[in-house]
Order: sequence, then C-alpha cells, then structure tokens
Amino acid sequence: MDELKKLIAQIEALKSPEGGYTKEVLMSLGVPWPPPKGWKRKLIKQAKAMKRERKIFTSLERKAVLESHGSTCYLCQRPIDLKALWHIDHVVPFSKGGDDDMANLRPTHKVCNELKGTTDIRSVQFAAAWNKRAGAQ
Repeated sequence: MDELKKLIAQIEALKSPEGGYTKEVLMSLGVPWPPPKGWKRKLIKQAKAMKRERKIFTSLERKAVLESHGSTCYLCQRPIDLKALWHIDHVVPFSKGGDDDMANLRPTHKVCNELKGTTDIRSVQFAAAWNKRAGAQ
C-alpha cells in the first residue's frame, strides 16, 4: 500500500501549477493525447506490474501445490505424471494482478497451461471454451 501511495505521489508531482497535466508530461509517460478515461489508474497498474517479479518455487512448494490438489491437473482433471513436465498455474493470472499465495496456485499439465495462457479460469467464457475443447479430444 505504501508503494501505491508513493507512485500516486510521483504522478501528482508532475501536475502543472494550474493543477492539470500538460500534453508533454502525459506523452512522456506514454499516455496518448488526449488522455483516455482512466489513464491514471491504468498507468499505476502498469507501473505496479513492472515492479513485480515472478517467484521461483522451491521443490517443497511445488510438491505442496501438487499434493493439495490430489496430483491432478486443475484444468483437465487428469493425473499428473511426476516424471513429465508440469506447471504451477495462477487462478488469477500473475499478469493480471494474481499473487503467489497457495490459494491462487494450481497444478496443471504443461500443455493445458500453455493452452490456457493468461486467461482467468474463473471466467464463464473460459469454462465454456475449455469444456468444448475437452469434449473434442
């Protein structure tokens, strides 16, 4: 929360004496002119995302994620062969603000996770598309 306050303060410091943002300042931040609605919120979100780093999971953490879901792929519900490559997937994608808490992590087959991409698996659209794909196999 403190980082967010600092970021907002930095953006606020760029205001002109009249209280607005000049075209030059906004364009230097990568904001198009005229600025679209919600530009400040989007800029803060992008800045926060750039500061985040992906976690490297230890073998114990990987094992805990796998065991907490019965050694099955969260997406296709088939068993995961421990000798094969498998991924730890984020229910809410990392790229969309998801975190590395155990509640947000699921074991998946490599191919299942790659097919899913950065889609939020909680979405109705994803569920419908995934079920259609699974039925075609």
